[in-house]
Amino acid sequence: MKSKQTGFTLIELMIVIVVLSILAVLAYPSYQTYIRKVHIENARASMQDVLNLMERQYAQRATFCAAGSAAGSCTAPDISSVANDRYTLVLDSVNASDYVLTARPQNGMYSANVLANNRLNIIYDSVSATFALCNTQGLADSLAGNDIGADDCEVK
Repeated sequence: MKSKQTGFTLIELMIVIVVLSILAVLAYPSYQTYIRKVHIENARASMQDVLNLMERQYAQRATFCAAGSAAGSCTAPDISSVANDRYTLVLDSVNASDYVLTARPQNGMYSANVLANNRLNIIYDSVSATFALCNTQGLADSLAGNDIGADDCEVK
């Protein structure tokens, strides 16, 4: 009596591997975009914690300057209590009545090329009360007070 062997042929297995590889190649960019958006939203949540801290400071002291700032100068309050594992939060410009808060991806998180071509830096300006997503050039232009290119930043 002859027994019949069951199973998959090598060709069938190779076809399955090729199909799965094609699906993975198509899905990976979407996955990367999704992860970037999650990191940005997480950074915005951390920024919101800083905004609450700054508004509390202003309500208590009628200034955004840190306690103990010398007359005529303004020191940024300590925001180290608000941490984010992917972004570095910095108060770039602080004076008595307004401030600019930025969230920049931590070193090594993205390549320079990715940072230059994608809006991964977040800026919050207390005067306009808006968030903007900027690439590296848009962030530099914004902080320097220069005109920002239409492709460099997007107001959210």
